Amino acid sequence: MTVEVRNERDSCAAQAQILELFATPVLRCFWPDSDALNAELKNVILSRMQKSQGVVQSNRGGWHSESDLQTWPEESAQVMVGRMNHLVQEAVRHIAPNAKEEHLNGWKIKAWANVNTQGAYNKPHFHDGFGNLWSGFYYVDTARLVKMKTLAAAQNFRIGAECPKKS
Repeated sequence: MTVEVRNERDSCAAQAQILELFATPVLRCFWPDSDALNAELKNVILSRMQKSQGVVQSNRGGWHSESDLQTWPEESAQVMVGRMNHLVQEAVRHIAPNAKEEHLNGWKIKAWANVNTQGAYNKPHFHDGFGNLWSGFYYVDTARLVKMKTLAAAQNFRIGAECPKKS
């Protein structure tokens, strides 16, 4: 964006350009008709929660699965991972409009499920290292958030984590 800048003390005007040098791109997507997918994902996640103690990462209380959701064989998990791949490709197309095929494909996704019940939360954290470029989240059951007028089935990606590009 270019703006004109004038100093009140002289008659000189200058053109200034606003650059978004340190902006964090955010891709927000609302998948329509996700109720059935989310119901199945919820069942899959709760079933796995019953079979595993999970791990402790940023979660305080609640349950955190192993970081292997991308390999879960259930159809609902694979549909969600497919959506993640598609969104990463769209994000790359946005920041690099002339991206080649090798920039769009071959991403490695590392995913997990969190279940936070009353009082549980995830402490602030960041996903650094391992060549991470994108980070995202997907809401499966947002009963409380829906009351706050936030839509279910939202995926958001930002620079910072958990989707490294293979070398």
